[in-house]
Amino acid sequence: MVTNFSALVAQVQILKRRFDFLEELILSGRFPDLGPITDPAPDAGVGGGFVGGTVGRWPGGFGPVTDPSPEDLVNLGKVQIEARLAEIAFTRQRLDRMEGLLKEQLGKKK
Repeated sequence: MVTNFSALVAQVQILKRRFDFLEELILSGRFPDLGPITDPAPDAGVGGGFVGGTVGRWPGGFGPVTDPSPEDLVNLGKVQIEARLAEIAFTRQRLDRMEGLLKEQLGKKK
């Protein structure tokens, strides 16, 4: 039992050193800005190669983000589809509220 606990403590110490290193790297500004990464659409670029200036901006990031590729809905289960529909409904409600607030502010500005 002591051996397992010792191994666990050693693994925790290794993880702590790694997290400390990553935190120092990020806080010092030496970590490259990778930005959001999405898969290119199947017909984007030649053979799905580097799209959107990726090669030209390689040292500073991955370049502009293109539209994500279409999802393969066939592989989603019923619960996943229901969750996506609920997310869309929530987003629609949030956007409707924001639209109402913006129209209200616009009416006050006239």
